[in-house]
Amino acid sequence: MSNARHETTTPLNVSLCEVAASNQNSLMAFLNSYEKWVRSTVQIQSELLDFVGMRIKKDLEVPQRLAECGDTADLIEQNMEYANTMIADYANENKRIVKLISQAAQDIELEAETAFADGERRKTN
Repeated sequence: MSNARHETTTPLNVSLCEVAASNQNSLMAFLNSYEKWVRSTVQIQSELLDFVGMRIKKDLEVPQRLAECGDTADLIEQNMEYANTMIADYANENKRIVKLISQAAQDIELEAETAFADGERRKTN
């Protein structure tokens, strides 16, 4: 067995300027995508906070409505109305959040594709 080191070399057909430009393009693509991701995250968090505030307000109204019930039938009706409204609110909020997440993913993907295409154009110029 030999202790000699086996080295392979590949010719570099790329100039240092091309590598620097490629790295700069990659960095800009990352930064632009990251900015879109942060903006989307803030938008989603804002949506969720608005939803939680709305639900808390509705939840705090329940004891008053229940106290105003005159009989068991009214009590059951109020509980059913509360449950139906809550389910509908959460389902609608879920749709809004999924839409925001989907839009964010599309925006970030478009940003990355644009940055990649710009980088490819610069290589050919």
